[in-house]
Order: sequence, then C-alpha cells, then structure tokens
Amino acid sequence: MKGNFNWFINISLLISPFYLAAEQYITVEKVNEINDQIMKATSDCDFKNATKYYIKDTKFFNYILNGSDQMITEQKYSEALTAIREVMLECPFSLEKENAISENVMIENQGKRATFLYDSEHYLRSSDGSLYKSRSSGKTIFGVVESEIKILETHYKGISFEQIE
Repeated sequence: MKGNFNWFINISLLISPFYLAAEQYITVEKVNEINDQIMKATSDCDFKNATKYYIKDTKFFNYILNGSDQMITEQKYSEALTAIREVMLECPFSLEKENAISENVMIENQGKRATFLYDSEHYLRSSDGSLYKSRSSGKTIFGVVESEIKILETHYKGISFEQIE
C-alpha cells in the first residue's frame, strides 16, 4: 500500500507544474495586447474578435453629460452586444489614427484583476469620406475567469465628437 501511495505522490508532483502553468495571470503587457486586438477588430468592424473578451456578466456603463449633471447608464450584456453588432454591421467609421493622451494599467489581487484607465483621441473616417475627431475617457476592468482573461466592466465617457474635414 505504501508503494502505491509514493507512486501517486510522484505522479502528482510531475503533473502539478502543468496545472500551475494553465493558471492565467494578468500583466500590463497582456492588457495592452488585448486592448490593441479590440481596437483593431473594432476598426475592422469584426464583431466576433471585438467582443471575444466579454462574458455574459460583463457590465457596461456609459457616462453622459446632461448640462452640468452627469448621468450614468448601465447596459446589460445582451443590450450592449446587440448595439455593438448593429453598429458593426453598418460599419460607419474606420479608425484612421489614435492618440493616447494617457493610459495606466493597475494590476491588483496578485495578477487576478487589472484596471485600465485611459484618455484618448480618435480620428475616424466615415464611409462618406468625412473625418471626425472624438475624445473619450474611461476604464476597463479585467479579471481572470475560468483561467482566461476577460472583461468584467467597461466604463465609457464620450467627451467630444466633432467633424474636422
């Protein structure tokens, strides 16, 4: 019986590194890579790749200025993805240029959670050839869900949107 137990311990020690290697940790580089993938897929109107990091529990918050008051609206996953799909089917804009004003990634909970804060300008070319400049800020909260990095929350504030040519 003792020999069988030692065999079990030896096998467990051999396979445990594989289980540990499967565990996902969030890094600054991984957050930047995911954000780049989402930005490219969004610009290409590629719905599947633009939304692949969302889960059914992802929360979507939009911040809108109404005069001097700020209103916060929350969309359910199904509502947000339906709206994203509709826009991407129409594909009214393509990203011509992005100017990151500020970006900051904070890794929390020993690599199991991260918050990405941003303020950026985007230059968007419409299908009719017009050029628009938009400025937005927000945050995206990432977490490890079932050993994969997923988006838990998005917070978006559109600051300005104007036609420049």
